[in-house]
Amino acid sequence: MDIKVKNIEIPSEAANTWQRMVDIIAQLLGAPSIMINRLLPPELEVFRSNLDALNPFPTGTRMPMEGVYCAAAAATKKRLQVSDARNDPQWKESPTAKVGIFSYLGYPLLWPDGDIFGTICTVDFKENHWGERCDAILSTFKDAIKTDLAFVYGLEQLRLKNEELNAALNEVKTL
Repeated sequence: MDIKVKNIEIPSEAANTWQRMVDIIAQLLGAPSIMINRLLPPELEVFRSNLDALNPFPTGTRMPMEGVYCAAAAATKKRLQVSDARNDPQWKESPTAKVGIFSYLGYPLLWPDGDIFGTICTVDFKENHWGERCDAILSTFKDAIKTDLAFVYGLEQLRLKNEELNAALNEVKTL
């Protein structure tokens, strides 16, 4: 799976807001785990995750991407829903299903140029069809994170252009 990612630092203000987002989503949905994941091939990092004792994926958890729901959502750059992996031939032998994570709803998070940052998702230990309310909540927060990513990306582009300008200016000064 060839996924292009960027190594752009997320400012603490955005990361803190994202933390509040996942905590609120978990409360609204009553879900055991809401995560914002960053893809760092060949691994996936749980960048932010709701603070709950039942959450099996605390912030900072890293896992191989191979065969996990989030990697599939990222690779296709499309929403992915798995209601019950035990009854889904594509997912019943996946690493996440083998550890008891049977349902998933997630969206890819993209940088403005289309490269993947990661995913926002919810998982459950039981069959879950999520429903329109869950889908709307997760999709809305995905859009808010997309706005943050666009801002961070723009700042990084400005930083790079400033470096180019300073290098060109220094070259002119040496002439």
